[in-house]
Amino acid sequence: MGFNINIAMSANDDYAQHLAATMASILKNSADGEKLHFFVLNDDFKQETKNKILKLKKLKNCEITFIDFDISQYKEFPATEVFPVQVYFRLKIPRLIQEEKVLYLDSDVLVRGSLSELYNTDIKNCLLAAVEDFSSLYNSFSINRAKIWNLEKYFNSGVLLMNLKYIRENATEFDFEQNCIDFIRNNARKLVCFDQDTLNMVCKGRVKYIDTKYNFQHHCKNREVKKDYKKQKSDIKIIHFVTYKKPWLFLKTPDFVLEYYRYSLLTDFRFEIFKNFLTFLLYVKHNLGNLKYVFY
Repeated sequence: MGFNINIAMSANDDYAQHLAATMASILKNSADGEKLHFFVLNDDFKQETKNKILKLKKLKNCEITFIDFDISQYKEFPATEVFPVQVYFRLKIPRLIQEEKVLYLDSDVLVRGSLSELYNTDIKNCLLAAVEDFSSLYNSFSINRAKIWNLEKYFNSGVLLMNLKYIRENATEFDFEQNCIDFIRNNARKLVCFDQDTLNMVCKGRVKYIDTKYNFQHHCKNREVKKDYKKQKSDIKIIHFVTYKKPWLFLKTPDFVLEYYRYSLLTDFRFEIFKNFLTFLLYVKHNLGNLKYVFY
């Protein structure tokens, strides 16, 4: 009897290639007998893009459901190139996905093993389970965010095990989505990590904190995080490429770049991979004097 794991992700068409790489890493590292159902939230996927993602089924039989999203309802919310409007899609998951729970993953993560242990985490009476935002603890960012919002801890929103059944059952007294929307509207100027700040405040007191191996946030510039990574490397289940230095831009150490492209090459986004390499060559051409900063 197989085990069903529901996974939600979101992206726009430009980011679909990275979403596909994440999905490939999940499929290749899943255990025998696990049944995976992907819910892909998007606002502008071309049919060609959807077809490429559907071909991931050749790696392992799975279900892939596309949820076409109307982005206009969030047009008034703050957004940047780093935090595009798509980050808000996860706020609507309890309404859009009629499952008891779902594992939400950002598209800049790689999964290195079975997700069943994480998915089986007991989240009774919790809105969600998450990992503390530790990649920035060393430079006090998340500590300051916690102080500003009067939080005991501040979690990273890139990996969320969401208790959809609990959220829906308590909707009368606590409307999750509406609370998030109201918080954003009332605090727009204070938000730094838009969805993350919002979820931390709305879910305050009803979050289960889980092991860092389920969302190891690799921070390029921080030596302490890099030391922690080397110590924990064999145990890490999900590596999260926080900051703008992504492996597909060749702005990580060679082992991360190779790990990313190992999964990316399993997808049908090969032309996009070639474009990434050309972008890197242009970067090298215009930054010959700063090459020591390319990888770290």
